[in-house]
Amino acid sequence: MTISASKCFAKRMAVFTLAVVLLQSHVSRRYGVAAVSGSDGVTLGRAYAKTLAKTYADGWVAAARALDDGKSVSEAQRALQSTWQTARAKAFRIDVQPAFSNVLPEGIEPADSAKRKEVAALWRSFARGLKQDQ
Repeated sequence: MTISASKCFAKRMAVFTLAVVLLQSHVSRRYGVAAVSGSDGVTLGRAYAKTLAKTYADGWVAAARALDDGKSVSEAQRALQSTWQTARAKAFRIDVQPAFSNVLPEGIEPADSAKRKEVAALWRSFARGLKQDQ
């Protein structure tokens, strides 16, 4: 590889890396769930509860837009459901699943009763965080 080709490759990699960082920070900022350790289920749940409210609001905006476009109430409700389902599933995948995977990787069963108890404790603390007042 020549020096100029090497510099060109390095520039492209730098631009690519910057794009990935900016995209990731934009996605995290969109719904506001910061990185939380897998063992801090309450904090993770509290942050995700805010995300759920925002994704639900986005669904209602989509429903209102459907009504504005002359669609029926039934079609608007489907737009609400579809928008919310898609957004909350995406947010969960991005903001919650990585922390959960620190305790138990996706698709893996707990190896023993101690691991099973650890996962159950995480899920209970996550639920407590979801229920807490913001």
